[in-house]
Amino acid sequence: MDQKELSEQFDIVATAAFITRNRFQRVALQFPDELLTHSVAVAGALKKEIAKQRNLSIVDEGDNVPVKLFVMADTTFGSCCADEVAAMHADAQCIVHYGNACLSRTSRLPVWYVFGRSAVDVEDCSTQLVEFASKTSKPLLVLFGLDCSHQIPSIQQRISDNRDADLNITFADITPQCMMPSLSNEKQEIIPEDSSSYTDRKEYDLSRDAGGLEEQTAVTHNGNASEVSSSHGEAVSSQYSLGGLKWTVRKDTTMDDYVIVWIGEERPGLTNVTLVYNTTTVVRYDCTDRKMVTDVASQSRVLKRRYYYVERAKDANVVGIVVGTLGVAGYADVIHRVRKIVESAGKKAYTLVMGKPNPAKLANFPECEVFVLVACPQTALIDSREYLAPLLTPFEAELAFVEGNQWTGAYALEFNTDLGHASPSEVSAGTKLEEPRFSFFSGGYVGRSRSATRDVEDSNSRAIVISKAAEHALQLQANPSSSIITTERGALDIKSGAEYLAARTYQGLDISEVGNPDLLALPGRKGRAAHYKDEASS
Repeated sequence: MDQKELSEQFDIVATAAFITRNRFQRVALQFPDELLTHSVAVAGALKKEIAKQRNLSIVDEGDNVPVKLFVMADTTFGSCCADEVAAMHADAQCIVHYGNACLSRTSRLPVWYVFGRSAVDVEDCSTQLVEFASKTSKPLLVLFGLDCSHQIPSIQQRISDNRDADLNITFADITPQCMMPSLSNEKQEIIPEDSSSYTDRKEYDLSRDAGGLEEQTAVTHNGNASEVSSSHGEAVSSQYSLGGLKWTVRKDTTMDDYVIVWIGEERPGLTNVTLVYNTTTVVRYDCTDRKMVTDVASQSRVLKRRYYYVERAKDANVVGIVVGTLGVAGYADVIHRVRKIVESAGKKAYTLVMGKPNPAKLANFPECEVFVLVACPQTALIDSREYLAPLLTPFEAELAFVEGNQWTGAYALEFNTDLGHASPSEVSAGTKLEEPRFSFFSGGYVGRSRSATRDVEDSNSRAIVISKAAEHALQLQANPSSSIITTERGALDIKSGAEYLAARTYQGLDISEVGNPDLLALPGRKGRAAHYKDEASS
């Protein structure tokens, strides 16, 4: 990759201008694994461009401080999220994120996104869009991968120049490159575009509505959609957002009235679209093969597999809540809500923070029959076939653990949407679960004879007793498996990690009974396994 191609692919000039105008002195550069080989070249080119722009601009004494760039290369899992924790270790003032991004909001640091530039044939893409729109009776909604966003204005212009056909094609708004954090002590003003004066400052916030509608007075949110009302109280349009993209549809239409055309490769962003809008027809324009792909059967199989995980989670007694992100805004509230849902259902919940989750790490917790992964929308959908237990999203957890919730086809992945149909007060109240429920896995009816609230209270009481006992000494239990309940089918009804350990055949090394005399440490054997010093030489 030559210097010119490197500058265009990684947006060196605009990134350097963003850093220079906002006078950042410590900048974290986050690269995914597939772009890590270019990190040294990008950092070097960025340093040269920053120095060049500083020499050409009017600077004050504070601008003479050199900019320090830190390359972050350890975000293997969830590289689409801005790694705010790693950036704060370097005391960075902002993050420059390269590659595929989920555009989840950070809590404290501003983020400048560089999506890259995939090759898109503008003429062929616009021609095929026009041909496809003329064949279908429904209007088209064009969504796209962020790496193709640089060519969307050219495609729109080419289609608008076509006067031969009456086309009804709606494009999603192009995502801004800069995102402000959700938590900030003071308003941070940044300049996302070149300007000759610092008076033209603008606070850029991804959470702002990008519709530009007149007479807007109220916005009512409902999942991934928001209804915009006029001053007369009438709905003028509905705004939708997913994966950083935002678009507007007319008030008399819904998403089912459209055909979604995705421009780009098969990535998690496309999977999220097919899951959230599972009743809408989705086709994809393949930029590599330059053709329309209408076969999305694989995406419907993903939806069926997710529903299978929900049904399997209903029979679980021990649930592990895996924290997959510490940088996405609102993750702590989601963890608290999921834990309350699990405990209200009479199940035991364990919160696991392990950095980058993988099958080997989660295999260390065999007592957990199901896991709930709290992560960004693009990393929450993990194929659980490599794991010992399935991984659910918070939305799926509420479908499984809140009594009376039924899946209606609606699906949510964003943190800022309601997880399910139950309010927080309904979840915390604890539903009585005396009514039996049919289990598809056991082949019969299952139920509990006690209320979920009673189970949670007893669990908390046992935890307090164990905590007080542990302050003095560890106690040995004569028969630890005596408290485990056996079901009618002969299976063990294990409801906690301690009961699972007690039911295991091997529980670790045996501990000597209390009362044995203490022994002094004695010298052991010296040498190596092939020949110890006390052994006779052969």
